[in-house]
Amino acid sequence: MRTLPLATVGLALLVGCDKAKKFIDPTGQAYGTPPPPASGSSTPTATSSTSSQTPSGSATHPAPPPAPAPGVAFDAPIRAPAVGRNLTAAKVVSQISGIEFEDEQGKWTFRNGVGKRGAAYASWVDSAGKPWGLAVGDVDMDGADDAVLLVRMDQAGRDPSWELAFLKNQAGVLYDIQTVALPGSNGYRDVDIQGNSVVLVPEGGGPNVELGFSGGALSLSRP
Repeated sequence: MRTLPLATVGLALLVGCDKAKKFIDPTGQAYGTPPPPASGSSTPTATSSTSSQTPSGSATHPAPPPAPAPGVAFDAPIRAPAVGRNLTAAKVVSQISGIEFEDEQGKWTFRNGVGKRGAAYASWVDSAGKPWGLAVGDVDMDGADDAVLLVRMDQAGRDPSWELAFLKNQAGVLYDIQTVALPGSNGYRDVDIQGNSVVLVPEGGGPNVELGFSGGALSLSRP
């Protein structure tokens, strides 16, 4: 029987096991391991693909405001409301005595609810001190409330006549910029501002009288 040298048997046993992959080669390095880095070089280290720092020279921007949902109007705040936006009837009354009124036949001012224009007397209140008609609203659609005032004209030997004064709001101060003659002599029991229109209900019945604002002025729409 042939006998193998002991060194050859030991080597065969090492090859037959898992440890054979890492036995020492002649350079002193175990088989199956990567070679060492070259002299003077450093082992590279893994770096993250993302960075939490803002790159130098780039500006940061705040996130945009959320967009409104489809079909929902964006409710933006009013930062600078127009002066006199919420005009009240009481504020109108407090200014009437300081307003100069004018129609095609002359000018006048009111004192204690009555004024004189030539041979005619103008009044904006009845004998009980109640206004003939007063309404507040943004007639010219400029963002500030205006007012309209119903005025009765009386002159000896004539039936009463009626006019509507348009009081424009300019920075909280009212000015009579137009006075429109109205049809009929029976007066009106109600006056209302609807958008940029003024609607009057006649005292004696019949169709309403409507004035529309266009081109910077009120004009009769009907009848």
